Amino acid sequence: MKTRYIAATLVKSRTHAKASNRTKEMIHIDLFSGIGGFALAAHWAGWRTLVTCEIDNFCRRVLRYHFPEAYHHNDIHTLTYETIDVELSKRYGTLWRNEDIVLTGGFP
Repeated sequence: MKTRYIAATLVKSRTHAKASNRTKEMIHIDLFSGIGGFALAAHWAGWRTLVTCEIDNFCRRVLRYHFPEAYHHNDIHTLTYETIDVELSKRYGTLWRNEDIVLTGGFP
């Protein structure tokens, strides 16, 4: 299943990441996002939601409005670690890989 592949790849990349002298930050990746319930909870916890994945157009518009800095993907079937890496590296540089990552999924 593709979701397991993404999660396993993210964990693998975290274990091989180089140590950094700066303070770590929690990064949140939200799959099956809906209108952003997990992303809102992550925000309340002080985490940054950097990726959302939602197929519904209306829900994606809500997510873009409330989380304009995040990368918003529209189909879980085409979301890969490589896509996440390219998009986040464009926005935040390669240091995002050294942060702690929380992956959530709002399964129906």
